[in-house]
Amino acid sequence: MKKFDVSADSTCDFYYNEIKEGGVFVAPLEYTLSLNDSLELEKDAYESFDEYENFYNKLRNGYIAKTSILSVNAHYELFLEMAKKGIKKA
Repeated sequence: MKKFDVSADSTCDFYYNEIKEGGVFVAPLEYTLSLNDSLELEKDAYESFDEYENFYNKLRNGYIAKTSILSVNAHYELFLEMAKKGIKKA
């Protein structure tokens, strides 16, 4: 029986398999990638190592990444998911 559940945002430095194996609830940060006149809105919710490689390859090729704090809605969605799974506050 688990004594507690863990939640974090995607800056927790766990890989997807560690998140799944540990049962960690993660809220993904959103970020933008910009290059010249293009702007891409992305989510830090990577499930494979290739996705990490693709991100860093874009940075090597001149893209600029910008993040912000986790939105109120992202917190709400994370805690709603936890509540639906039966997680209760201590």
